[in-house]
Amino acid sequence: MKRKTSPRFSRVARAIAVALSVIGIGCGAPEVAENVGLRRVVELRVSHDGPSGLLPGLGSRERAAARILAVTRRVTDLREDATVAGILLRADGGGMTRADVQEITTALEQFRQSGKQVVAYALGLGNASYTLACAADRIVVPPTAVVDVIGLTASVMFYKDLMDKVGVRADFIRAGEYKSAVEPYTRADMSPEHREMLDRLLDDLYAQMTSAIATGRGVSVAEASDIIDGGPYTATEAHDAGLVDALAYEDELDDFLDTLVGEDVELVQTSRPSPSSQGGMGALVSLLQDATRVDAVAHSPNDKIALVHVDGIITTGRGGGLASAGVASSGAVSRAVRRAAEDTTVKAIVLRVNSPGGSALASDIIWRAVVEAAEVKTVVASMGSVAASGGYYVAMGADHILAEPGSVTGSVGVFGGKFDFGGLYEKIGVRREVITRGRNATIYGDVGGFTDSERERVGAIIDEIYRDFVSKAAESRDMAYDDMEALARGQVWTGGEAESHGLVDELGGLRQAFAAAKIRAGYSEDRQFELLELPRAPSIWEVLDRDGWTWAALLPGRSYLASVDAWRSLANERAIALIPFDVAFR
Repeated sequence: MKRKTSPRFSRVARAIAVALSVIGIGCGAPEVAENVGLRRVVELRVSHDGPSGLLPGLGSRERAAARILAVTRRVTDLREDATVAGILLRADGGGMTRADVQEITTALEQFRQSGKQVVAYALGLGNASYTLACAADRIVVPPTAVVDVIGLTASVMFYKDLMDKVGVRADFIRAGEYKSAVEPYTRADMSPEHREMLDRLLDDLYAQMTSAIATGRGVSVAEASDIIDGGPYTATEAHDAGLVDALAYEDELDDFLDTLVGEDVELVQTSRPSPSSQGGMGALVSLLQDATRVDAVAHSPNDKIALVHVDGIITTGRGGGLASAGVASSGAVSRAVRRAAEDTTVKAIVLRVNSPGGSALASDIIWRAVVEAAEVKTVVASMGSVAASGGYYVAMGADHILAEPGSVTGSVGVFGGKFDFGGLYEKIGVRREVITRGRNATIYGDVGGFTDSERERVGAIIDEIYRDFVSKAAESRDMAYDDMEALARGQVWTGGEAESHGLVDELGGLRQAFAAAKIRAGYSEDRQFELLELPRAPSIWEVLDRDGWTWAALLPGRSYLASVDAWRSLANERAIALIPFDVAFR
């Protein structure tokens, strides 16, 4: 028996039901009732608790790339399922990046192009979740929700004044005037080049955001910008402004489904309901379990595509044979690439890069493994939210590179140097006496900056590594050295800019990367393969066992502590390829 429906929700339910019951609005298509094959509305939950979360990697064996792949793959399956009338998109998942949103949006747009409909429901919406919700036909929130559409920020912490107070001095040498990763430690504010680069990035990413809102809500880009400027909104304000289409409580969704599918249509219940589906919601099929079906394959005689992850700071070392949370070791990743290249059942390799870079040496070791693999197998690189500096370095060894428009990439540049703790030691009453042999013996010491002789040697090394980086990038992109160098100098680009400059080959996400890998390997796009994920993801205990920046993230001031800990992981590196910032898109 149906519960009594409030007049307010009856209007909402009828409006949404009409939206979902018509195939191809504006094209004179028949209603769902006339097509008995379309019977179900499927619940799709989207979340991404990636490395930016409080405990990166904790509690989930799946990587972000696998989760996004599972979601987009499921949307494709639902598009082709004649029993599915539409998707109820749970759009309030946290931690989504720009690239995640763009990849899922592409899949939802293709779903809607098939004549099926999408309704987004969220308990609250921020920049990322609202941009994703704009891919739906209708957006619904509870009457007391808050819609936090407020625009983008690029935030960089500067520590020089703090370091001056405690007596620590940074002495760094960089190749490329835009290589700004050293500036938080050598300056108290942004350099003109740093500000210019961030302004350009924000302009591009903001244009992408306003375009997505404008397209999804049927307004102009100028009106989308006004919407952002007016935020945040209460649910009522958002509804009055046209940001959302209806206000409804969670328990009223049952009535909505009854109105949509009718009593004579078979309702399909999940055998493993999610907590939010308690008390009914019979026609919803939860994907929380189903969407994880892209699992690692240990040993199988079947043909496979290897998905090799490069997640987090790139460091030297053998690694433990697995991908530690927030760290991509050169040993673990290069072994994974070689294993995939040597496995006769692996027909192509997709390198998924989600890294701001790190050690130049480690990046070069992984790059070498990728180049060698590309000599015997098709290798396609897929850039996630960020694949910059060392992250770009490893990707450029692939045959073909894809990025989402909102990916952050480029940053071809190198820096190196040290921190001088002499002032701190003096303040706290610590005295060190050093006896040396050799003019440059103290080059890596932590007391005193570089001497002229030491600075000349460090500068020569940094310049040589930079020239090598640029040369390899130019060769991989079939460019002249000078043309590549003009795009290098530490400059960071969005994926859209990178594609227009020839730094990447194509715009697209992980699904498109798999399609490209199949085609380039000589197979049809619809050819089915098993998925082999490498290196394996860490368990919860392996994450808890780490003493690195995962734990720094738990403490007050964790942004600074995470930065310090990242430096600790790179403490023994002589040349570093790293970017210092991200653009908030929450």
